[in-house]
Amino acid sequence: MKRPKRLPKELKVGGLTYKVKLGHIKSSLKGGVVMGQCDSCARELRIDKKRCNKEEINFVLFHELAHAAMDAATHDEVHNDDTFLHPFTRFFWDVLVSQGLIDPRTFA
Repeated sequence: MKRPKRLPKELKVGGLTYKVKLGHIKSSLKGGVVMGQCDSCARELRIDKKRCNKEEINFVLFHELAHAAMDAATHDEVHNDDTFLHPFTRFFWDVLVSQGLIDPRTFA
């Protein structure tokens, strides 16, 4: 399988088109580090290229896609809850990688 060399500009999630943006994200967490952000109102998935190395970009995009999917599925109680969503996406990411279903270096 040939892997793409750069991030897609757009992704469809639940019938909605999200723009994928790579840039700097101002941290909105007190003392926390924001590596990615899903803005459902603006329909944007943002990845902070200064805080992510090339390998992390793939997982961060996967994680932000999960936020968008949960929002599209109207699971409002969990779509913004990283205490749930981070381990949830990490579990599925690890399964996909270990089974060879996704290349963790896709955009590296």
